Amino acid sequence: MENATLNKGIDRDKAVKIAHIVYAVLIIGLAIAVGVLFIVSCVDIYNSQDVSPFTTAAIESHFKAIAAPVIAFPCLVVVGFVLHFVFPLSAKDAKVENDKAYATLSERVDVAKLQSAEQKAVLNERYLRLGTSIGSVAIWLAALVIILVFALNPLNYSKADVNGSVKDLALIVFPSAIVAMGMSFVASLSNKLSKKRELTLLKSAIKQNKEIMSGATAFYSANVLDKAVQLVNQLKALLSKYEDITVWVVRAVVFVVAVVLLVLGILNGGMADVLGKAIRICTECIGLG
Repeated sequence: MENATLNKGIDRDKAVKIAHIVYAVLIIGLAIAVGVLFIVSCVDIYNSQDVSPFTTAAIESHFKAIAAPVIAFPCLVVVGFVLHFVFPLSAKDAKVENDKAYATLSERVDVAKLQSAEQKAVLNERYLRLGTSIGSVAIWLAALVIILVFALNPLNYSKADVNGSVKDLALIVFPSAIVAMGMSFVASLSNKLSKKRELTLLKSAIKQNKEIMSGATAFYSANVLDKAVQLVNQLKALLSKYEDITVWVVRAVVFVVAVVLLVLGILNGGMADVLGKAIRICTECIGLG
C-alpha cells in the first residue's frame, strides 16, 4: 500500500514537471514568435507604398494579422501563474541539494587520486564548462563590438533615408543579440548537464575509494587551465554566497549604463529629436494644438 502511494506521488511529481517543461517551451516559443512577427510587421509598415502608411487604419491592417498570437501571449502568462500556484514544482529542493552536494564534493575531492579513467572524465567535464563559459562571454563581447562599431559610426545614418538607417541598425542589433542569447542558453544548459554528470562521477568514485576525500578545500592544480577552472568555480561560489549583493551590483551597473546612454542621447541631439516628434504628434496628429 505504501509503495503504491509512493509510486503515485512520484508519478504526480513527474507529470507536474513535464507540464512545467511543456509550458516553458510554449511561452518561450510564443514570445519569440510574437517578437519576430512584431518586427516583421514594423518593417512591412516601413516598406509600405501607401501614401500615409502611419494612419490608424493602415497600422491596424498590418497588425491585425498578428492579433491572435499577441492576445494568446498574456493568456498563456495567466495560465503560467495558475500552473505555478496550483501545481508547484516539488523538485526544487532536490535541485538545491544537488547544487550543494556538487559544491562540496568538487572542492573536497582530490582529483589527482582518482583512477585515470575517472580523472579524465571529471577533467573533461570541467574543461567543457570552462570552454562553454568562455565561448559565451566571447560571443557576447563580439556581438557588443559589432553593434557598437555600427551604431557609433555616423556614416551609417542618412537623413535622407531614416527608415533605411533604422532597418540597417535592426539587421545588425537583432541577429547579434539573438546569437549571443542563444549561446548563453546553450552554455547554461550544457553546464547544468555537465555538473550533473560530474556529480554522478564523484559520488561513484567516493563509494569505491573514500581516501580521495581531502579535508582541505584546495583544488587540484596541474596546469594553468586547471587553475582557471578553480578560479571560475570559486567565483561562482562567491557569487552564490553573496547573491543579494550580486543582484544589487548588477542593478547598479544597469543603472549606470542607462544614465550614460541617456547622457549620450542628450549630447548627440537625440532628446531634441524626440521632443520635436512629440510636439508634432500632439499638434498635428492628436490635435491638441
